[in-house]
Amino acid sequence: MAPSLLLILAMIARLTRSELQDKFERFEKLQLIDLGTNEAYDQLHLAGALSIPLPHLRERIHAIVPDRGAQLVLYNAPSTEELWQAALALHGLGYYNVFYYSGGLKDWQNASLPLETNVYPYPAQLNPAYPLTTEPDAA
Repeated sequence: MAPSLLLILAMIARLTRSELQDKFERFEKLQLIDLGTNEAYDQLHLAGALSIPLPHLRERIHAIVPDRGAQLVLYNAPSTEELWQAALALHGLGYYNVFYYSGGLKDWQNASLPLETNVYPYPAQLNPAYPLTTEPDAA
């Protein structure tokens, strides 16, 4: 029997940008997990986030985050349903300290908070508060 939506909602706590920033400021141990595509992650993601698209979550999470007590902060899910699927999968694997960042990438970016990219030249949407001004050495 599939769990009810209320049960799934009870398994995952919502974090605002302010609450997530507070966790960083208190140096709480947490792992940001970008649930979007690898391509979107490569373009732009929250600083320190790992890319684990939903289809790969079950097979990759233990290798990446072996501590089941770790605080996992999910964001950038393609849909609300996929966010709940990720939370349910993590709960089923023994991860009970799961949060979701409700503002996501856009909210973080609009607040000029640290972002990263795996693309060069750097995309224009990187926020100006954290400019990347050096170019790689020409080979």
